[in-house]
Amino acid sequence: MLFELTEIIFENRNKLYGAYYLRKNYHKALTIGFLTNLPLILLLALDVKFFSKSNSPTTSKPQGQEFMLQVQEVELQDINFEETPILLLPQTPPPPKNETEPQKNSEKNTENNQEISVVEDITQNKTPQNEKGSTSTENKPNKDTLPNSTSSESNHNEPAQTYSPDMWSVYVKKNLRYPPQALRERKECNVFVAVVIDETGKMEIDKERANFSCEEYFNEEVRRLIANAPRFIVFDASGKPQKKKLMLKIPFELPKN
Repeated sequence: MLFELTEIIFENRNKLYGAYYLRKNYHKALTIGFLTNLPLILLLALDVKFFSKSNSPTTSKPQGQEFMLQVQEVELQDINFEETPILLLPQTPPPPKNETEPQKNSEKNTENNQEISVVEDITQNKTPQNEKGSTSTENKPNKDTLPNSTSSESNHNEPAQTYSPDMWSVYVKKNLRYPPQALRERKECNVFVAVVIDETGKMEIDKERANFSCEEYFNEEVRRLIANAPRFIVFDASGKPQKKKLMLKIPFELPKN
């Protein structure tokens, strides 16, 4: 590399300095090349030393730090505290106090106490009536908790009527109670049950063909309807009451909202 550099140098400067013959001598060529390039080397050194410092960004201290340094250098004896201005923050004035507020609060408290005393008097006056009402309700039997025998006796005491599918459907529509569990589960069913009607019109489930085709809560409602059913008499061709076995249909359909 060094020989190539010297060749490039002397090719450009052989005509000016007349030193083409020095290519054969290494030391002479190197010294001549160094001397010819010495001004350039000096200029580069000066540029790096001086111009780089001028172009480099100066890190100046912020104004706040300089001010703090100046304040620290000042002695306390030279400061006149009486002449130095004092910076005060703006303060909002407190809201005016209403003298009527404690009076209003006291009036409200007295009114509340009066209302409480009135309520206590009313409750004390009503307690014996409530006790009487509770004893009376305890003595009175609930209609829903009554056994089915009473309702069946009332239905059986009614005058007998001739059996027909229409009369049976009317009785079912009036007295059917949809099971709550079926309403929750949104279930429907058609129950077919075999019954026996005797000469007096009494209806019973046929024990030989007591087959139910739905869930148990539907079957319980069917048993209740048959136990509480009125007397339906079936007449023969001559017009006499007869004992008859029938297959009844009891539909359970969800109420349409």
